[in-house]
Amino acid sequence: MARSAAHVRHDGVSCFNQGDRHTNFSVSFASRKAGTPLGLAFRWWLALLLLFVVAYAASAWVAVKKHEEDQLLRLSEYAANVAESFFARYASSEYLLGRQLQDAGGLADPLRALRLVERFKQANGDVESINIIAPNGQILLSSLKAPGAHLPSLRSNPFVWSEFQQTLRSTDLRILRPHLGLISGHWIVPLQYPLRDAHGRLLFVVSVAISVENEQVLWRYLPRPPGAAIGLMRNDGYLISRWPAAYRPQVTYGVARQGIVARTLRAQPGAVSGLLEGRTDLPDDIRLGAFHRLRYPLVAFVVMPLRVLWSAWLSRIEVAFVLVVAMATAGFGVYRASARWQEEAERERQRANDEIRSLNKALEERVAQRTSALQAANDELESFSYSVSHDLRAPLHIISGFGQILVEDYADSLGPEGREHLNNIIAASNRMGELIDDLLQLSRLSRAGLSRTRVSLSELAQRVATGLADSEPQREVEWVIAADIQAEGDPHLLQIALENLLRNAWKFTGKRAHARIEFGRLEQDGENVYFVRDNGAGFDMAYADKLFKPFQRLHSASEFEGMGIGLATVARIMRRHGGRVWAEGAPDAGATFYFTLGSPSSGES
Repeated sequence: MARSAAHVRHDGVSCFNQGDRHTNFSVSFASRKAGTPLGLAFRWWLALLLLFVVAYAASAWVAVKKHEEDQLLRLSEYAANVAESFFARYASSEYLLGRQLQDAGGLADPLRALRLVERFKQANGDVESINIIAPNGQILLSSLKAPGAHLPSLRSNPFVWSEFQQTLRSTDLRILRPHLGLISGHWIVPLQYPLRDAHGRLLFVVSVAISVENEQVLWRYLPRPPGAAIGLMRNDGYLISRWPAAYRPQVTYGVARQGIVARTLRAQPGAVSGLLEGRTDLPDDIRLGAFHRLRYPLVAFVVMPLRVLWSAWLSRIEVAFVLVVAMATAGFGVYRASARWQEEAERERQRANDEIRSLNKALEERVAQRTSALQAANDELESFSYSVSHDLRAPLHIISGFGQILVEDYADSLGPEGREHLNNIIAASNRMGELIDDLLQLSRLSRAGLSRTRVSLSELAQRVATGLADSEPQREVEWVIAADIQAEGDPHLLQIALENLLRNAWKFTGKRAHARIEFGRLEQDGENVYFVRDNGAGFDMAYADKLFKPFQRLHSASEFEGMGIGLATVARIMRRHGGRVWAEGAPDAGATFYFTLGSPSSGES
């Protein structure tokens, strides 16, 4: 068994070679470190951490973008309301100026008309010039020219004349495309209002020119996101106003825009408001924005660079990012410390395995020595058994034989006392021969092979009972043998055990007129327990420990014959089966002997 244990422990560490185990250990551990449970756990933790970072960053981006989009929508709506108020004020002012000019007799008195125009200009500081234009396009009065000075006609400029013709067909304020003024030569945004009489006939057009620079006063005090631009655009893509105005007017207002604002307006002609995202042409970069339509054919828009959105997103996640980096750094530190500790533990385990291997080797050597000594002792025991069976038995036969000759041939010459002494000598030699036979049988039981098979104990007991009954037919004995009791054990050894137990019961019930001997089985704690019970002489439980020792007797030889070997033989057979035997009894009240056979794996093979 020690040898088997040593082999099992050696197999448990057989992955380490004896010659190069220290070199291979460090290399194999380093290569397998990432594949260890600790390394896999760290990888999973890092993957979950990265997944959290990605999920948090994505959710933060969505939240930041949604916030900025809502802010841009509100700002574009506010800008549209401001612009509508601005143009509505000018529409009302120009209408009142026209009515004042009509009430004053029209332009019959140029000086009075010019005073009304100058008063209007002073009241509206954003105005660069005011022109009164006839339906045929001739400028009748200008705040930039003295009365009687030569004034140009709008027909001289096809673009201006085309825009003016649309004003003639209108009944409300019209906001023209920015262009160079015919009189001032500056970039202006004309606000033209057609004045009609009670019958709807066009009398003249009041045209208020606002410098594109002065028009930016609309937005200067509006809150804007960093880097954002705010402005107005006509439906045809021309800018009316933009703040901040970072470019020359010709670049800003002279051409129709093709950026994301103009493209969105063309793609969504009926949308009142909405979001836009894409590349603008003023400047050429990617922007996020929103628009809102006015009552006039204009759209207020707000756009901001996408980098502003990225900056807001980074500001939102920077704390979480720092925490994640700190957690990852701390986790890696813990992983490295744990890996070093695991490596040291692995080395310690290797040292322990080496020590176990060394101890196993020493144990195997010791087992080999003990086995050799045991083999030598067995050989000596065999020699002793041979000597007992031959050398000691021969003198006993001689003593018994010559004693028998003396009894038969010289009985008369010995006298009564001599014959008695001679009979005692013969009986003692016979008893010693029986004792030698019992010792030899006990020795053979310890060395004989054990082969477990299925055995019917009921049949064995019945066979022994029949033999005992035939040996003394005059006795009245009640045999109670339970039927069909099966067990796993060696048939020959179990035969000997039952013979000794039943013969023991037969012997100690010899003085009973009505003897009873029983063999049966019961179950205790899930284990089969077999018993032989009798109503014989019994014994004192105080001496129960002597029952199963060789040559120990609780009754004298004169009272009950025997050598004291039978129960010791039973105990040895049960131990070889991995079981046990014990007894219960009382003086003159019978005895019960119990035994178990253990499991097939618990006994000897």
